[in-house]
Amino acid sequence: MYEPSIQTTLIHSLTKPQDECAPQPGGYGPHVEPDTVEAFESYPPFHADAQSAMTPTNYTNSFRDLNASISQNSYLTYKVLSSYSVPDCASFCDTTDLCTAFNIYLERDPALNPSSDDSSNSTYCPNPPSITNYKCSLFGSSVNATAATNNGQYRADFHVVIAASNGYSKATVAPAPSLSGYADPKNCNGAAISAGGSYAMGSKFFPGPFNPLLCSIYAKAQNDKNKHVAQASGHKSFTPVNSFNAYMVLKNGFAQGTYCVLFDTKLSVEYAGYTGGWAKNDFFGVETSFTYALSVQLDGSL
Repeated sequence: MYEPSIQTTLIHSLTKPQDECAPQPGGYGPHVEPDTVEAFESYPPFHADAQSAMTPTNYTNSFRDLNASISQNSYLTYKVLSSYSVPDCASFCDTTDLCTAFNIYLERDPALNPSSDDSSNSTYCPNPPSITNYKCSLFGSSVNATAATNNGQYRADFHVVIAASNGYSKATVAPAPSLSGYADPKNCNGAAISAGGSYAMGSKFFPGPFNPLLCSIYAKAQNDKNKHVAQASGHKSFTPVNSFNAYMVLKNGFAQGTYCVLFDTKLSVEYAGYTGGWAKNDFFGVETSFTYALSVQLDGSL
């Protein structure tokens, strides 16, 4: 016997969010009427949420109530919240590795996955009704209004937009992670070791959040290479990497990634004197900066 309700349930259970015109998850926020971009961006309760939000403990409010979200290399992850809860977003950051800042905002999203007109497919919903999502994005750097450049996009004919965007950064520089084989990291207080003179052994840039672990992997790879070259040449010693400086690079206020500089000896933070400079029309600055030295310094013997 045919039972429509069972068939409908089965079809719905087989539908994936990425399928054309498939129902989209979330939508915990209020539905704005009229269902237009202009009404969403100016909806008073959204701005009231942003303006009245309390700054969580150990954070500073970087910006408030913008119609754009953060877009920069240090992005980590995001999740959809059930309300405009700054404390919940802060808790998400506090329990996520590498997170030092977050951006909370409301986003106008499609209720169905938009599908452009396609004569070979009968499914067609280029501009479906909207839903409202509370979003919490995490970053491995500070956030600022300069980097709030994502003011939406089109998905087929549906216009995704942002409202009530607040940004929060850790009030103090977060402790750098401890690394196996290294002594406790030393804070360079926002400056970097730009040269290191004859001690310098090379540098490498890794786009993304601030992550000194990448520098330790780079340092080990360089040590392994130096050993191999020395052994192949019949030498009895090699030049070891004994420390490195890891710091977050900013370009015109946008977080770019982790810069690693290797050294053949342990250097004091007093060597960290570089706080930024111009390269043509771009200003490159330093944010978080730490030095790491091997617990047992290598003498280079083979």
